[in-house]
Amino acid sequence: AVVGAAAVAALLMGGWAVSALRAAPDAEPAATAEQASYGLPEGAVVLLTLPMDGQFGSYGTPPEGEVPDFPVQGRLRWTDYLGDYYGSELWIGGIDRGTSDMLCIVLVHADATRGRCEPHGRWERGALFVPVPYASIDPAERPDGLGLGQSLGFWWAADRSVYIVRGAASLIEGTQAAASPHPARFRAPADSILLLRVPVGGSIDGDESMPAAGMPRVPALWEVRWARALGEFYGFGLWLGAAEVDGGDRLCIVVAGTGTAYVKSACGPREGWERGGLFVSVPYSQIDPDELPAGLASGERLGFWWTPDDSVRVLGGGSRPADAFG
Repeated sequence: AVVGAAAVAALLMGGWAVSALRAAPDAEPAATAEQASYGLPEGAVVLLTLPMDGQFGSYGTPPEGEVPDFPVQGRLRWTDYLGDYYGSELWIGGIDRGTSDMLCIVLVHADATRGRCEPHGRWERGALFVPVPYASIDPAERPDGLGLGQSLGFWWAADRSVYIVRGAASLIEGTQAAASPHPARFRAPADSILLLRVPVGGSIDGDESMPAAGMPRVPALWEVRWARALGEFYGFGLWLGAAEVDGGDRLCIVVAGTGTAYVKSACGPREGWERGGLFVSVPYSQIDPDELPAGLASGERLGFWWTPDDSVRVLGGGSRPADAFG
C-alpha cells in the first residue's frame, strides 16, 4: 500500500500542526468504544490517525490554484491540505455562508471529488465522514487488508483528529447516511456515490417575492408559488419550489437540461417530504458526455434527492433503477 510522503512527516500549515502521523501497527486495533460513539461503525479498523494541535479555523489566505471544489456554496475562509493517503488528496476547510459557517472535509481522487460539509454542532457529533469504495481506489494504493466488499472511510472527529479506517462497505458507506437526523423512505443504493451535497438554506416555506417564472414546468398546470434556483450540476439546472393545487401546496424538485429540452420533476405534500424527501433521477443517455461525472458508467443514473435536512444530495450510480433509483 502506498501512502503519500505527507503521511510520514510532521506538517505545519495555516495554523495547523499535523504531527506524528501513525501507521497502524501489525496488529491493527479495532475502533474503540469512544471512537465508535462519534459514528464509526462497529468493527472498523483504524489505519491512520492524524492528530492535530492548535485551534482550527485560521483565516489565512487559501493557496491559489490548489484548492478543490468544496461541496457547498459560500466564501472559503480557510483551508488546509493534509496530504495524500491511499491515492486521495485530503483537505479540510471552513466556509462562510453569510448566516452560518460550515466545516468541510474533501477528498480528491483522480478526476473525482468527494466531500461533506456540516455546521460546527454536527461536526462535534461526528458527522464529517466521507467513504471511498474499494472500486474507486487504485490497486497500487489500496492498503493491506482492504478486500472486495470493503471501503475506506475518512472521519474528521471532534477530538481534532482525522481517522482513516477500513471496514465492510455496507457499514462504512452507511455511516454518512446514519449521521443524518431524519428518517427516510428512500435510501441510496449500495452502488451509488455521493457526488455533491448542496445546502438549500432559507425557509422551507420559501418567499413569495421570489421570482417563480424562471422555474421549468412542474407536473400538470399547477401555479408555482415560489421557486429557488440552486445552480447547474453536470449539465442540469436544479430548482426547488412550491406549487399551489387544490387541497394544499406541493413541494417540488425540478431538473432541466441546460442545453436540451429535457425536464424532470417530482412534487409531493410537505408531510411526504418530511418522511423521506423528494427524488428525481436522470438516465445516462440524457447526460451530455462532456458533463458526465467521473466514474458514471453506461446504464447508471444521476439522482437528485432533496432531503428534510434542507440539502440536495447529488448521487451517481444505481445501475438498476427499479431497485436503486426507482
